[in-house]
Amino acid sequence: MPSLVNRRLFITGMGSGIGLATARLAVAEGALVSGTIQTTEQQASLDGVIPADCCYRLDVTDEAALGAAVTEAADRFGGLEGVVACAGMIK
Repeated sequence: MPSLVNRRLFITGMGSGIGLATARLAVAEGALVSGTIQTTEQQASLDGVIPADCCYRLDVTDEAALGAAVTEAADRFGGLEGVVACAGMIK
C-alpha cells in the first residue's frame, strides 16, 4: 500500500461500516482525514480519531452541501489528494 503519511483525504460515509473502517485506517497510517457523517452517534464513534470540525453532518445526496464540505476541507488542508466514496444505504 502506498504511504498515507500527510496525505489529505475526504471520505464520505465515514460514520459507520466501511467508511468508518477506512477513516480509522487512514488516520492510523498518518493521513489527514475529513468527511461526512449523518448522526451525532456517528460523530461519537469518531471521537479521538477525527476532530469534530473535520466531520460534516450532511446527506450526500445534497450536492450543494457536499460540494461545500469538500471545498471547506480542501481549504482547511491546503488541498486534497484523495476522495473515498463510502456512503451508501441498504434497504
